[in-house]
Amino acid sequence: MFADSCSRRPPHSVLSRNDVRSISSFGLSVALLAFGLLAVPVRAAGESSPAPVLVLTEMVFVSSEGAANGVVLSASRARLDQTMNIAHLEGVRVRANGEGNELSLAMTCDQARLDLNTNDFRAEGDVQGTTADGRRFSTPWAVFDQETGEVSTEASVRIVDESGITLSGVGFRYEVRNQRMRLLSDATVVQGP
Repeated sequence: MFADSCSRRPPHSVLSRNDVRSISSFGLSVALLAFGLLAVPVRAAGESSPAPVLVLTEMVFVSSEGAANGVVLSASRARLDQTMNIAHLEGVRVRANGEGNELSLAMTCDQARLDLNTNDFRAEGDVQGTTADGRRFSTPWAVFDQETGEVSTEASVRIVDESGITLSGVGFRYEVRNQRMRLLSDATVVQGP
């Protein structure tokens, strides 16, 4: 199965989530070793085996439903904890599509923690985003809930629309599919220049 899957892929292609699920941990480790993507921890004789961790560079994760890509998350570096099924990401870029598979949100952050069981992630460190209608937001952290299709934070947030109006407050919710944003509390509005 794994050999057949690889033989049909162009070089430098990204494994889909179904591909990763269909490959055993051993098979995936061997494949990643072959491509030089796996960092294997060295341990002293008699030391117990550490939890399996894969280190990848230029990783792309795609969450899709049918032919439509819901979220495309890419990272310059990823550390995959196979025991917890969590990916710890650095240099993160996110593109989320709304209704009709149209771009609804583009977001960047310094790091993120992706739960590979639920596809939820927590973005942290200089989180910057732009919505489909041109609103830009910044916050220290935000979470994406795959099931609800919502990006939210309870932290301070600054939102600037295309006309230059700035909204500041604490917490926001953005419905990716419907492109609706709501500031949660302590809202202030500053008119543009």
